[in-house]
Amino acid sequence: MIKVKHLLKTVSTADGDLDILRGIDFEIPVGSSAAIVGASGSGKSTLLGLLAGMDIATAGQIWIDGELLTDLSEDQRASLRAEKVGFVFQSFQLLPSLTALENVMLPLELAGVAGAAETAERFLTEVGLENRLAHYPTTLSGGEQQRVAIARAFAREPRILFADEPTGNLDTRTGERVVELLFKLNATARTTHICCPMSSWRSNAIFVSEWWRANCSPFYETVPDLAITGP
Repeated sequence: MIKVKHLLKTVSTADGDLDILRGIDFEIPVGSSAAIVGASGSGKSTLLGLLAGMDIATAGQIWIDGELLTDLSEDQRASLRAEKVGFVFQSFQLLPSLTALENVMLPLELAGVAGAAETAERFLTEVGLENRLAHYPTTLSGGEQQRVAIARAFAREPRILFADEPTGNLDTRTGERVVELLFKLNATARTTHICCPMSSWRSNAIFVSEWWRANCSPFYETVPDLAITGP
């Protein structure tokens, strides 16, 4: 379960302190799906980074699977992420010296997962890159690099998956496959996933809006321009 209480994130600017997030409170049960939606600049990516332990809140508390994230050291947060968390970044964060297959294999090998190559190949096939396994990032298009990053996050079948605009550089058909893969992982592995959808999902995505209406409760309001949907 993910639980957030009285979360505050403030940054210093030339004009004084600016509250990016203020008074955030919500819970996301194990195995649920949730979307963080809001206008550009409303703090969606900031909240996602805080939930994943990649940034530190100014105040408030975050629990991940019963662990109080806000009390952990940087090394402890990194260890928690390695054990339980997958993350799809807006920027792909691929290692340029590794092939697509090796980029997906790396976290599996570091975790001591048996059959890393077979698992990596299976997830790259899921995102339509079975013919790009030996390609390096510089020889892949932006959309292909994003699919490698998605396969890397999915391959460990993490307990919690955070995705920051995971279909941002994908064509419609591939984007639909990625959305289906998100929900498949949620259903089969009971992975909790929290996603920041693209703004286009809100304006032109009947499938997504219908899915949330069918499977999620009403919005949990957080700040005026930001809301979270989920069970």
